[in-house]
Amino acid sequence: MDPIDEICGICGTVPIYAIGDGNAKACIKLENNFSTSSQAAVVTPESIGEGTSFWEMIDQYIVERATYSNTKLPTLQAYCVKPHVPKLLQGPDIVNTEAEKGRRTAKIDSSIGDLCELAASISSGKIVMDDIPNMSKDDLKEICNKCSIPVTSNDSAVVLKRKIQDLHTTILEGKSPCHEFVHAKECTGGRLFIICPHQCVLASKTLVHQESVRDHVDLLLSLHTMPSVYVSDSPCAVSSHFLLRNPVESNLRIGTRRRGCFEEPISGCIPKSKDLPQLKVIELREDRGNTIHQGPSIHPITGLTEVFLLGERFHESANPHKRDTCRFHNIRLCQDLNEYKTPLAEVENNRLKMLRIRATCTQHAVVHVFYNRLMDFFLNRSIVRAQKESVYKMLKEGEKIARDEYHRFKIMK
Repeated sequence: MDPIDEICGICGTVPIYAIGDGNAKACIKLENNFSTSSQAAVVTPESIGEGTSFWEMIDQYIVERATYSNTKLPTLQAYCVKPHVPKLLQGPDIVNTEAEKGRRTAKIDSSIGDLCELAASISSGKIVMDDIPNMSKDDLKEICNKCSIPVTSNDSAVVLKRKIQDLHTTILEGKSPCHEFVHAKECTGGRLFIICPHQCVLASKTLVHQESVRDHVDLLLSLHTMPSVYVSDSPCAVSSHFLLRNPVESNLRIGTRRRGCFEEPISGCIPKSKDLPQLKVIELREDRGNTIHQGPSIHPITGLTEVFLLGERFHESANPHKRDTCRFHNIRLCQDLNEYKTPLAEVENNRLKMLRIRATCTQHAVVHVFYNRLMDFFLNRSIVRAQKESVYKMLKEGEKIARDEYHRFKIMK
């Protein structure tokens, strides 16, 4: 498995645009597969040997099972399951915070409060959660009003504190009042993946618990170069969680006040359209993406440090968000993004479903995560081969295909 074979020949390792989506049906039974306890009988990479990675451990068990029929596959420690990111796309750390996700599966009521406002206030230092226990009732009321947390005349200071802390916990858990995540009873949470506009998988994650926006941020932080545009079903919740979880990185990428939008979202205001020619589809850009920008945290193709967290067109129309500030995450506000298709993730989900083993719910955890990784690789490879064949047809005598510094196809003489 050559790592270069799964890298999109057009986006390379520096995609401008990416889409994230989950598939709750790509699940297996939790029983006897994953354990959320720290019991000694549960297998982790450390129990195999010092310096052993998660994927080395999985490969070892797969080889043993293929060689010796009596090899028993172990119960995996749920929180050691690493997301799969192609080697050339990996950042310094592969992030997995599955253990920190909330276990509440009930739908979050939008009346709980304004997640975005609380996250922005905490990120900017206007609200310090450690000070909440010592605040007066009047100060607590002021915070509740600012964050649209419902308050009654009978609410005591203790009740107000609990309401603020509940809203804070909801953000950290990755819950979203605008989008309902689902999962099958007594099964894992399915699978989450991020794809480029050409449907190559940039990163994927086997979910133990129900999907949340925390999983989206895990994968974004695992990439070497974060895309300038990230499209998901719940961009408002992704931005709120990102602001609280990684204040330094999020302030640089999505902005404390901008929150991943094209401008600061203000309730009651109408969002303005934005021109960003840097975000155009590479095939339609005058420079074809050949202008390289240098600098720390700068996207080498767009020249931007900003990341825009936007909503998918279909869900924006069929299932509108609950707050008027969510309109500022609308992808239609930027005409330069019109050529990008947003239902690609749904298409990818259907394609993967056709390729999955029918009895997927009876798969063992080791086989399940191994199969998901192989599926990513071979699907990417088939797309890259088709891209290469298209480029071959354009070659003139004496020309050949090569990869540039960002592993994109280029024609050389």
